[in-house]
Amino acid sequence: MYFPDEQNNTSDPMAILMGEAFERNIGRVRDPQTADVKEGYVFDIVVGVKNATFFE
Repeated sequence: MYFPDEQNNTSDPMAILMGEAFERNIGRVRDPQTADVKEGYVFDIVVGVKNATFFE
């Protein structure tokens, strides 16, 4: 899982290996109006298809 605006994203070895697919592995800030928490992130994990999420 990766977080937006994290300075280490650009130098992370797995991020470099993923190339353009890396963008799919960055969480999105969750809308605070719909969450029970003050701040949170949404991650879409895809398993077993063409655009699957990378796992280490």
